[in-house]
Amino acid sequence: MKRDHIIEYYSGFDEWGRLEREPIEFIINMHYIREHLPATGCILDNGAGPGKYAMELAKLEYQITLSDLTPSSVDTARQKAQEFGLTKQFDGFHVLDATSLSGMADETYDASLMLGPLYHLQTDDERMAAVRELYRVTKTGGVVFVAMQSRMRMSINSLQSPQHWKPNDNMAAIRSFVEKGIFDHQDQGRFTGAYYFNIQDVTPFMEQYMDLKPLI
Repeated sequence: MKRDHIIEYYSGFDEWGRLEREPIEFIINMHYIREHLPATGCILDNGAGPGKYAMELAKLEYQITLSDLTPSSVDTARQKAQEFGLTKQFDGFHVLDATSLSGMADETYDASLMLGPLYHLQTDDERMAAVRELYRVTKTGGVVFVAMQSRMRMSINSLQSPQHWKPNDNMAAIRSFVEKGIFDHQDQGRFTGAYYFNIQDVTPFMEQYMDLKPLI
């Protein structure tokens, strides 16, 4: 997926507002994040968008480093930290590609989040690079939290409402999607090109880069 398409999409999309309007995703993710985090420590929110999760963790007095590909999202996160009086809990706000966390040292973070980048990385090499980078900057014995999209869920959406998921509006296209997991929305302005995992492939994919670090 071309990075300029991702940046363009998120520069005009209210991701903070989406998580406010549709809170189930945020509530469930935060439940499991809080359950498995160490009591204290430094956390990387990689691909953080406007920083919804980062702000919640900063309120819990973790030290946060935030990164995202989209400059306007990083600016929004910085503003949110100021608005909530949380700036002192942040060690930095960075515009970075998840596949290359340049400037971040090895084994820096007690836990790392990557709750978006794997949605958009459509090649094996890109996904591999992003996971390797996440593990590289996370301490041995640390925890990583990674979000992926489900190929089954997208297939069901396509079958139920094909007019909303072009080009998945015919069986040939849906079969190709089921095989490859690649989706590029035909309608302008909709969600950017994405990659969807088979659920049974998630654990093997992560474990091959795990380097003895626990998977959540």
